[in-house]
Formats: sequence, structure tokens, C-alpha cells
Amino acid sequence: LQLINDVLDLAKIESGNMTVFNETFDSVDIIEELMSTMAPIAKKGDNLLVLEKSQDIPHLYNDAVKFRQLFLNLLSNACKFTHNGKITILVTYNAKTRHAVYHVSDTGIGMTPSQLTRVFEAFVQADSSTSKKYGGTGLGLSICKQFVELMDGSMDVTSAEGEGTTFTILLPTRAPIQKRTDAIPAENQQELSLDLKASSSSETTSVSEEDALGRVLVIDDDPESRQLLLRHLEKENYIGLEASDAKQGIAIANEQQPDLILLDLMMPNIDGWTALSVLKESPSTRHIPVILQSMLDEKNLGLDLGAAEFLPKPVDRQRMATILRHLNPQDRRGAALLIAPETESRKLLLEELTDEAWQCMVATSMAQVIERIQQKSPDIIFIGLGMPYDSVLEILAMLNGKLNDGLNAKLSDNIDASTDS
Repeated sequence: LQLINDVLDLAKIESGNMTVFNETFDSVDIIEELMSTMAPIAKKGDNLLVLEKSQDIPHLYNDAVKFRQLFLNLLSNACKFTHNGKITILVTYNAKTRHAVYHVSDTGIGMTPSQLTRVFEAFVQADSSTSKKYGGTGLGLSICKQFVELMDGSMDVTSAEGEGTTFTILLPTRAPIQKRTDAIPAENQQELSLDLKASSSSETTSVSEEDALGRVLVIDDDPESRQLLLRHLEKENYIGLEASDAKQGIAIANEQQPDLILLDLMMPNIDGWTALSVLKESPSTRHIPVILQSMLDEKNLGLDLGAAEFLPKPVDRQRMATILRHLNPQDRRGAALLIAPETESRKLLLEELTDEAWQCMVATSMAQVIERIQQKSPDIIFIGLGMPYDSVLEILAMLNGKLNDGLNAKLSDNIDASTDS
């Protein structure tokens, strides 16, 4: 599927049918968001992500979506080919030529001179061993270069085998006059701010709360895709909530606490990757399973970043129903709250409980315990032996009051007496 989509992108570019939508945006803000998104992937390879920037970078008037795709691809490649190293993005501004200059450098495997001459050719990787070890279609960098050229910029590369690679991108701070007709009107441009005070959406289904299997939030900027998913959900006896962009979706997830989230990856301004990071970093939403949906084959990256599952577009109703049944909290044995420091034994217990179909929440302090109980009433509570004695007594006293107030929970003060937790 990734190969097919890459070929389609390449065909669109070469036929002149790839459209550029110009708007004003802060390129440094987008790079910072992408670095937060890629941080777990970098950590997985023991890599350090660094952003260096001058203070005078003006906003760009160009295609923000293509800019985001370009740098996501470059960061993903750098993480893929670098282990126990450093990945740096340097952003400067050339006032003389009025170009923003971006250097994406890594200390990875690098390339030989012969490999370097073919790096932007379609369907070309360094060699067959690279394809076998690292995967990929060999189209990514070819598409990146053509994206940059569509944006009226330039892209070059330097590399040394065993030392690393640096990609340099130059983009004009203002697009050519003739491209202004492609601009998104200012009144239609949404802020990149993740202000969670945004308005919520009403439920869009006739399924009653009493009969419903759960509540599912659909975050998708395409109204036709959104309505199709909502019809699928209704037929599967779920209550559907909808959001037309990531900002609204994050707000609804915080306010209405759905059981599951269906999240589209390719959305303008705040994309699905950024939304996934926000949802998984927030204590109030990190427990909600997120199912990614996209025409791009990004399942592995999505799972690494915390998604519960992945659905290729167009979404197959039966496949969606199967995943919803698997993740649906009402199909689980119950909710378990683990109050324990982060240890290997806690991790093992979490895995065991998840395998046994428990919905798990974790807390390491009194404040988090209260927050988790307010989010969802647990059916069983585990307190790790590694917690400070005074904290345990305070938590037990609080839980006793909650239990007297009707909290349906069983209390265990022993995760594993033979371990630290």
C-alpha cells in the first residue's frame, strides 16, 4: 500500500496534477511539533534529537502540509539509519536571498559517493542490503525533492560513509506572485495552537446510551469520510462523536472522554501525528485507545508512537468492527488501577492484565490516583510495595472514603512480594 501511494504521488507530480496550497505558517513551530512526535522513535534507536535555530526566522508563505510531510520523512529516515547517535535540525535565514535554510543532519551510516549520486532517483536505495535491512520503497527522497521544487525551493545532500548525512533545504519566505491564487484565505486558516478550550461536538447517532457498546470519536477533516465512519459505527451499535479537525478532536476527547478514537493522519494545520502525541501525553486522554486511519502505510510508526491499531483507508467496515470489538472497554473484564512506581514488575503486571482483557490505568502519586478514579471507576486496585509508606497510608485512607462512597473496587496491597514494586 505504501508503494502504491508513493507511486501515485510521484505520478501526480510528474503529470503536473500535484496542487500547492499556500498559506502563512511558522516553520519552526512545525519542526518542533514533529520533533516531539518523533522523540519516541529516536529514543528507540538511542538517538538524540536536537534543534538549533537563529532568532530571525520569518514565517513562510507556502504549502504547510507538504512542508510537514517533507520534514517528517527526513526525520523518519534519519532515525531509521542512525543508532546511538545524534540527529540535528539547524534553521537559519539568509536575508540577502530571503530564503529560510534548513539542515537535517545525522551521524548514521552515511553513503558512498556512488550512492550519493543516485539518492534522489525514484525506486533507488543505497543498495539491496539497505532495502532488506531497513525496508522502504526507495521513493521517499525522490518525492521529497520534488515537493521542495514544487514549493519553489531547492534540496541538496552531502554524506560520508560511516559518518552521516546532511540534507539542506532552501525555501523562499514568500512564494512567487503567480502562486497566490492557491492561497487558503486568512479567515479559513486555523491557529496551530492546541488550545483545549475549543467547542465540542454533539452526538450524531440514534443509538441510545443504554444500548450502545461504547462511544467512539471520529477525527477527520473530510466530511464524506467522517459521515461514512459514523454510519458504520451506528450499524455496529456504537455512539459516534465527530470532529472536523485535530484541535476540536482533542478538546472533545478531554471533555467527553470517549471509549475509543478514530484518528485520520493527513489533516491540515495540526496533523494526526501531532494530535496522537498530544492525546498520549495528556493524563486525561492517554488511556483512550487511538485507532489511526490513513491511505499511507504508517502502521509501524503509529504503533511505536502509542496508537492502539491502524486502519487503511478506505476503511473496511468488517475490519473496523473487529478492531472495535477487540479494543472496546465493554468487552473487557473490567478496569484495573495500578498504583506503583515505574518498575519492571509493574510493566510485567500491566502486560498480564492487558492480556487478560483488563483496561489498565496507572498512577504514581495521590494526585494521579484521584484523577484516574475521577476518569473511570476501577474494579480492582493494586498498590505496589515500592510506594513510600506514608503515601500508601494516605492513599488507603482516601480509597477507604471512596469505597464508602460507593466505588466498586477490590483493594490489593501486593503486586509481587518478591519484587521491588
